[in-house]
Amino acid sequence: MLLKIREKSKGVFSWFIMLAICIPFALWGIQDYFGSGQEKPIATVGEREFFQIDVNRAYAQFSQNMQGRNIDEQILRKQALEKLISDEVLLQHVQKQKLVINDETTRKYIASLEYFKTDGKFDKERYKSL
Repeated sequence: MLLKIREKSKGVFSWFIMLAICIPFALWGIQDYFGSGQEKPIATVGEREFFQIDVNRAYAQFSQNMQGRNIDEQILRKQALEKLISDEVLLQHVQKQKLVINDETTRKYIASLEYFKTDGKFDKERYKSL
């Protein structure tokens, strides 16, 4: 079949059709290289920019958590964007204040939590199951 198409496509008319198809596709792809296809950020927090793909990811997580509930998509998208922004504001504040704890402090805190204890002692199996 391809051989027949190749044999029949030898002529001025077929070359004109090929050019008419190829030129628009070539020009359409070139615009991305010159910056006109660059996506603009939806929100900016400090140096961090949020794009539509970030909101889509957050929305997917929200909709997965809200599965089975009848919630408006626009409200859910707005909540996803607000969560992204608030998380970034909190992260930037923590980094600015250098509020960091080490692994040992985290381990001690987890071991002190009551719902990980059995008979007053830390239960590793309960920790893993929860």
